[in-house]
Amino acid sequence: MIYITGKSGSGKDTVADYLAEHYGFNRVLRDSTRRKRSEDDNAYNFIPDALFDDNLAYGKYLEHEEYKKADGEVVKYGTRKEEWKDNDLIVASVNTINSIAQKDDIIIYLYADYKTILNRLINRGDDNKEIKRRMKADDLDNVLRDDIPFVIINNSDGVDIDETCREILDLCGKEV
Repeated sequence: MIYITGKSGSGKDTVADYLAEHYGFNRVLRDSTRRKRSEDDNAYNFIPDALFDDNLAYGKYLEHEEYKKADGEVVKYGTRKEEWKDNDLIVASVNTINSIAQKDDIIIYLYADYKTILNRLINRGDDNKEIKRRMKADDLDNVLRDDIPFVIINNSDGVDIDETCREILDLCGKEV
């Protein structure tokens, strides 16, 4: 399993989608109760709160987490057990990785600088209060840690998605 983690706006979902579309990776789609950012947002399996809570009650999640947004809304994320066993690529928080990663899994921290992250969050339409909340929370929750062996820089200035994905493929030992 390959894990991609990093701060909000670091490009995790964009890179994972690109790897799935262009290089044949099978991406784990986690459940989420958050609203879609756009009609073509396919980063998660978007479900209502009640269904998420039922799945949780019936033990369908390998892991789950929730966050309180700046507007007070609580959003939930979870990885269903059946999604887990049939795929090889997951975008997840550091906390999720700590709870489910195995010894031979590849963990990649996608790094983007402050300016890049801020621009991406603004461009995708996030509310200013939510941007501040996410960036503050990320400074606490998604810090670059010594136990994450691979760091790939994914800034907007000069790094294209092909270059980022080639670095990931190299780490995985896959041919381009």
